[in-house]
Amino acid sequence: MKRKNNTILRATATTTLLDLMQAKLGGMTVTSIKQLLRSRRVQVNGAICTRGDQALNPGDEVTILSQAVTPNSHSYMKMTIS
Repeated sequence: MKRKNNTILRATATTTLLDLMQAKLGGMTVTSIKQLLRSRRVQVNGAICTRGDQALNPGDEVTILSQAVTPNSHSYMKMTIS
C-alpha cells in the first residue's frame, strides 16, 4: 500500500525490521535497507526507526518514506528586557 509515495508494510508475524523489509522488498540488499534506516526514512508505528534489529509484532506498520525526515530546525527570538 502506498500513501504520498510512501510504502507501507505490515508485519504478519513476530520478526525483525530488517527481516520484514528483506522479505517484502524483494531485491533490496541489506546494505540498501541499512542506508534507508540511516537516512531516517523508516518509521515503525509512526516513529522513526534506525535499527534493523527492531522487534516487530503482528500488526505493526512499517512506513518507508519517500524523503528523509529532518529534525525540526530551531527558531530563536530576540527579547529585550527593560
